[in-house]
Amino acid sequence: MNVDGCAPTGLESMEDMREVAIRMNGGIFKQASLGCAARIAGRIENETGCTRITATDGEVVSVAAAPGCNLSSLSGIVEVVGTKQTDGLLQVAGAIPLGKIDVEMWDQAVRMSHKTQLQHMFEPSVTST
Repeated sequence: MNVDGCAPTGLESMEDMREVAIRMNGGIFKQASLGCAARIAGRIENETGCTRITATDGEVVSVAAAPGCNLSSLSGIVEVVGTKQTDGLLQVAGAIPLGKIDVEMWDQAVRMSHKTQLQHMFEPSVTST
């Protein structure tokens, strides 16, 4: 999948993750427990050696790319997938370009997926192959 000239990065590392990453925005990520698997959509920024993502809710999350994951090759709206580390850092296993999306609608869908009465609709299910 190549979106706006950008290809996904770190797909093998995402495949090796122990749990299914849950979609979050920046605010939900900040409240999430240490070690949880998360996916956050937003814009990657790299200023003065500090890489961060500005999530769809406007919150900023510091990110660090795992070996084999090249975040600098991405532009536009992306979804980073990784694990929450200490100090609110997301250790990114991989990233997927999303192209042109309505970030407000995306953020509302993420918020809905965390409402207790709707969570069952968004939970991953196991299927046999």
